Amino acid sequence: MLLKLLSTCKVNQYIQNKLIPNTFTRSYWREVIRYTPNPKNPSQIQFEDPTVMAMRSARAQSAEGLLRRQAKYVRYEKPWMERKRMKMVRKYKAMEKGVNDLKVYVKFVQDAKKSF
Repeated sequence: MLLKLLSTCKVNQYIQNKLIPNTFTRSYWREVIRYTPNPKNPSQIQFEDPTVMAMRSARAQSAEGLLRRQAKYVRYEKPWMERKRMKMVRKYKAMEKGVNDLKVYVKFVQDAKKSF
């Protein structure tokens, strides 16, 4: 229902595409006590037990909380391996910067040839 409301306008399409990820996790949990009207007398409302609501909220929070934090603990990386990986990342980024600078220079030379 939220996605249907968001798809009504172009501005909301940007929000739908950029700000809402594919997987939904809650930053906070809000639980309500459920109620059912009495079929014989609709003016009488029967509320559920608050302990049931608390248990449902605790189950949902623990389930989603673990999923949200799971990415950090998927794989342990030893400190020396992390240093090695970071060293390779720095080396790769330095080489990538050189390639990007070369691409800018080639474009500059090509534009200069066109202008003369």
